[in-house]
Amino acid sequence: DGIELVRRMRLHPQRSVRTLPTVLITAESDPDLIAQAQRAGADELVLKPVVPAELLTLVARLCEGAP
Repeated sequence: DGIELVRRMRLHPQRSVRTLPTVLITAESDPDLIAQAQRAGADELVLKPVVPAELLTLVARLCEGAP
């Protein structure tokens, strides 16, 4: 699942993998799921339905701060 993937990325020995910006997209608005994503190190969590223009803006913003 996406949360486990992010968790493993944040523990990866290679810095470029550890610091890669992540966006999780889900249909679930469960506060526990959101908290799990934050604890795992996800940069953003987007709820479906996704607005393409907003997603592009988010990705561009995350890429600006990427190492």
